[in-house]
Amino acid sequence: MNTSVGFTRTRRLLAASAISATAVLAAACSSGGAGLTTGSLMSKPKTDDATDRSLMVAATSARAAKCGYNYDPTRLRASYLAYESTQGASAEAMTRLERSYDYTRDSVIKAMSGNEDYCSDAKTADIKKELSRHLAGNFDLPPKKAVVADKTWWGGSPNSIQPMDRDKIFNPLPK
Repeated sequence: MNTSVGFTRTRRLLAASAISATAVLAAACSSGGAGLTTGSLMSKPKTDDATDRSLMVAATSARAAKCGYNYDPTRLRASYLAYESTQGASAEAMTRLERSYDYTRDSVIKAMSGNEDYCSDAKTADIKKELSRHLAGNFDLPPKKAVVADKTWWGGSPNSIQPMDRDKIFNPLPK
């Protein structure tokens, strides 16, 4: 077989494949029915809220233990797992959530063990708010915080450091 004929045939097949794939995607996106959509192609994968809740509650429990809050961590764990059970988690999911909770709590406690300055006023206020919420049986994920663009050099307070000055960057030595 002539290689130039094989190469031309390959290019034609690739072009035909690209055209047919484009047609299938366009039809799927415009069909309005279930199946492949533009949103399913472009969106981020959905996270598992139960796993996120497990991580959140376990980390709060560990942080509260580190800062000396008087609460029953075993009861908090049982309350959280009962909540997930009422949400319809399967037996397999419950086992996964228990393991996730225990691993997260132990890991956070271990990571904070050497940090004696962890329990600042701001952190303890945040821990108190979250722990109180969880002890009351509210395990909903908090709303996502808006990210504010930082217009300073290294993320400091806008009032604490000078804004970027192009002339100083390219000519740092005094004239």
